[in-house]
Amino acid sequence: MRSGQRRRARLAASVATLAAFALMSTGGMAKPTPGSASARAAPPNILLIVADDLGFSDLGITGGEIRTPTLDRLAREGVLLTQFNTMPTCSPSRAALLTGRDPHRVGLGAMAELTAPNQRGRPGYEGYLIDGVPTLAAALRDRGYSTYMTGKWHLGDTPGHLPVDRGFERSLAMLHGGASHMDLRGYMPQYPRAVYVEDGRPAQISEPLYSSDLFADRLLGYIRDGRSSGKPFFGLLAFTAPHAPLQAPDSLLAAQSDRYAAGWDRIRAERFERLRERHLVPREASLPARWSMVPAWDTLDAEQRAREQRRMAAYAAMVAGLDRSLAHLVEGLERDGLLANTVIVFMSDNGAEASDFSAAPGIGDWFRKNWDNATGNIGRSTSYVFPGAGWAQVSGTPNRLFKGLPTSGGTRVPAFVRAPGRYPAGARVDAFTSVLDIAPTLVALAGGSLRDVDGRSLDRVLSGRARDVRGQREGLGIELLGSQAYVEGRWKAVRLRAPWGNGEWQLYDLATDPAESQDLAARQPKVVARLAAQYAVWAQRVGVIDVPARFSPYPIVFGPSGAGETPAAPPTQRP
Repeated sequence: MRSGQRRRARLAASVATLAAFALMSTGGMAKPTPGSASARAAPPNILLIVADDLGFSDLGITGGEIRTPTLDRLAREGVLLTQFNTMPTCSPSRAALLTGRDPHRVGLGAMAELTAPNQRGRPGYEGYLIDGVPTLAAALRDRGYSTYMTGKWHLGDTPGHLPVDRGFERSLAMLHGGASHMDLRGYMPQYPRAVYVEDGRPAQISEPLYSSDLFADRLLGYIRDGRSSGKPFFGLLAFTAPHAPLQAPDSLLAAQSDRYAAGWDRIRAERFERLRERHLVPREASLPARWSMVPAWDTLDAEQRAREQRRMAAYAAMVAGLDRSLAHLVEGLERDGLLANTVIVFMSDNGAEASDFSAAPGIGDWFRKNWDNATGNIGRSTSYVFPGAGWAQVSGTPNRLFKGLPTSGGTRVPAFVRAPGRYPAGARVDAFTSVLDIAPTLVALAGGSLRDVDGRSLDRVLSGRARDVRGQREGLGIELLGSQAYVEGRWKAVRLRAPWGNGEWQLYDLATDPAESQDLAARQPKVVARLAAQYAVWAQRVGVIDVPARFSPYPIVFGPSGAGETPAAPPTQRP
């Protein structure tokens, strides 16, 4: 060997020895500097944030007047998904989120509480996330991630169907569809007490509490406790805000006290203009008409206006409170040097809630006996009110209708993906994307894959290498309690039952009308026929069981404006 070769060999050996010592000193895993090229190459931490019943325009970044600086900042640092769609209600969305499969395929074809008699006990309608289905959490755990979850579960409330059974190593879960946010009271007569479990066992929760703070702080604690493992983390933060009951600490309520005196008509118009400025509605679009079941604000009397103003102030306080709680978590990750290599996904589980269940037959007495809903008490821990239809239309601006229906107002929600060094900051994706796409996207970012999914990885559209997630003839169906939709390329076909439709297919061009304001069915009968036929094929494949004609769709109940105590008749015209 020549002298030059010998010198190069000795140098290579010295470098290898130093590298070995460095590797041993970090427990076998090199620890890159956050934000460096090696950090970007390392498996990312993943934080998945889910809001509950948050409308499309409730964030500042999507046109809202509510102050959400943390979410707005994270969205600006990521990619905004302007056409992100969920399922029409919460547990079907959560099932799709955690599996990448249509909820009919995994036991949540309908919410357990609302399953039709002919669906109960049938495959696809078990009312919990069935066994044998790979989950996002289990897939990431198997790839070396620490997996944590805090917040709303709503995917099963018996042993064998809890977060600990579905891949989460640590979890604090509120098992049912809702609960008081400030104590341990439940949210419906059949659930008089909130049920929390931690790591599969009954949780010890101290009162008073505030749900958003509890869930964010506990997740940060889990992440910090697990740092010594050297593993990346996956954290699911499933807020129960701003789901009813509308409750918030007095400090948050006070900050919103005068903001909504202008009423829902003006607030909605202002949001629409901000959406237009942000190019989130077409420049030539007009503000959709007020829903027929919502009175004009100036027709309300003084007491009704005061009550409705307080109602929306409570809702806004909850959204602001969610943002504040998230800020504490994000600041903690930043201080700990974890934020730079953390992928953050944010979404709502469905659109805004328009129903006022305190007006539902059979349970109005429970609300009157157990809650103080005097106007001045709305938003406090002893009150229980819903947003109501007037403010739900504001939250969903500019979209059509609300939670429970497969229209834009029920499924199109605010969402973004923040992935420093992976996807461009300040970008947006206008293609149709789905809650089904999240699990395959996140598992792919971790270097793995999920089998037999209905979703698609969003990596190519998020990075700007592709414009669409699906091919022009690759469709996606949505169904809940007899309300149906099918999306293919730019087209969306929707079929609604009374009182929201006449059972005929409607057609919308999502490329020019994402809010679904112009029905094109009469002009495009061939497109309607094709999508209707494809919906039938899809429904058979995933196992949809049609509900009886007499079975009511998602139980939309409207109380008289400001009262919320007696049922109102359904609208006489389709909004």
